[in-house]
Amino acid sequence: MNHGNLDLIGEYQALVGECAWHSLTVDPNLAQVSDAHYHYVLSVMEDHGRRSRAQGMKVLEVASYAHTTGYRLQQELNCDVTLLDISAKALELGRRMAATAGIPARPQLVAGDFHALPFEADSFDLIYISSAIHHTWKYEIVISELQRVLAPGGLLLLLNEPCHRACCFYAFRTNRPANFTKFERALNDLGVIRTFAEPYLGSRPETLFGMIENQIIPLRRLLDLLNSNTKIIKLVLTPEDCMGELEKFWLDSRHKGSENLSNIIESTLAERRATAMQHFDDVAEGMQFHLPSSEQLRPFAEQIAQSLCSLPPVSDQEAFRTALSEIFGAAVQIIVEKPNGQAHRRNPALQDGFERKGGILYAWNDRIRRILLHDCSLLPDIQTADENEIANFFPADCWQFSAQETEQGRPIVTLMLKSQHGRFNIPPCRQKLLIVLRYSCAVPEGGHARIRIQHRDRQLYLERIWQSESLLWVAILPSVNDVAELDLFREVTGPNGEYEASSEGLAIAFAGAFPVD
Repeated sequence: MNHGNLDLIGEYQALVGECAWHSLTVDPNLAQVSDAHYHYVLSVMEDHGRRSRAQGMKVLEVASYAHTTGYRLQQELNCDVTLLDISAKALELGRRMAATAGIPARPQLVAGDFHALPFEADSFDLIYISSAIHHTWKYEIVISELQRVLAPGGLLLLLNEPCHRACCFYAFRTNRPANFTKFERALNDLGVIRTFAEPYLGSRPETLFGMIENQIIPLRRLLDLLNSNTKIIKLVLTPEDCMGELEKFWLDSRHKGSENLSNIIESTLAERRATAMQHFDDVAEGMQFHLPSSEQLRPFAEQIAQSLCSLPPVSDQEAFRTALSEIFGAAVQIIVEKPNGQAHRRNPALQDGFERKGGILYAWNDRIRRILLHDCSLLPDIQTADENEIANFFPADCWQFSAQETEQGRPIVTLMLKSQHGRFNIPPCRQKLLIVLRYSCAVPEGGHARIRIQHRDRQLYLERIWQSESLLWVAILPSVNDVAELDLFREVTGPNGEYEASSEGLAIAFAGAFPVD
């Protein structure tokens, strides 16, 4: 694959990954999270004198996913609500969940990019965003956009955003705790997984989709940005959420002085590193887990010890907790207010030229729209297309059509591999094609699987999988004059360690072939 193709994949990977993830992965805690958000927003309104002015208040939730918070704000407080998310499918799910819950409100739904909010300046009296800014490396742009569309005198609420942890090597991305490998469980039991791997556990599944999990946003930089065009009026830091018994012991030992504390940190980490390596197995190696070398521990320990011994006095709570959060990390909640200015626009003005379809405004540029709207794909949407139509591209002798109901009442359709290998057909196209395939693969206990995709004799994809999980394949296929028949092979390790063909354990839930320039 040439560098031009790699650049194209890089341009689309995060966006495609976000949509593929949120279109089909449903958070089982949606109702509880939505309820918690509603009561949090309501409490902020009450604490800051906005509750009595709620009627007609222009409210925007950014990265709203399928939350029903905005529906309740519109229904119960008569706010004028707009919900924006990158995934139109997620917005549709939220609308269905609100209807199921008996909430008839109809807020404005916008599918768009939070790097370029499709609204005029000074449009909203209250904006809230939760657990989303860390899904970009360009968080400064997102902050600037949020400040731009916030009305003078308006409130911006940032919930549950992670910040950088100095006391971490960031050695590898972890699975979610329920799916920890043997090696991850050992690190967790030893209390060092947040120090060796990552402070906010469970980002690995999303990164397999190309999604961005930015856990290194500097806290002070974030605060400086929010104090530039707006003013922070409340800051809540929870470093305790990232601190176990080991971190608390180090904090309580800072009276021993920097050199002694450094020796304590280094010896503790060296001992627990050695213990953890006893659990390092083929799965950990195959998943490219690793730990820092012994030589790296000394300078790391010196840095952390010096930072702990330089903490401001506890009596200065704001300075102390801010510095402690920089050392051990924290999920932050921030409320900012935009200074009063000239009278602002009472009707949030959307920028021109966007398409509305099915009650959702698609606020993307044309190039992104062609990728994120499935009606531009040369392959049918597995979730909505007729089984016979799908069989024209995924032949019935290779794939079994299956539908499973979810807790939200929405069936998830999958194509199950049923033969020794699967094949699927890509229609001819004079342009390059961005191929997207979301699949899940089961892995036999004590072994691993391998997925291969090839076109004729050319191998397009090879992935070794060490635990049962979902993955995303994104590739550029050159223009083809005839139908391109792609072959997919699932192989597992047999008793002798060699790969053997297997016809079970692979399911495709999303497939797309998008013409690109």
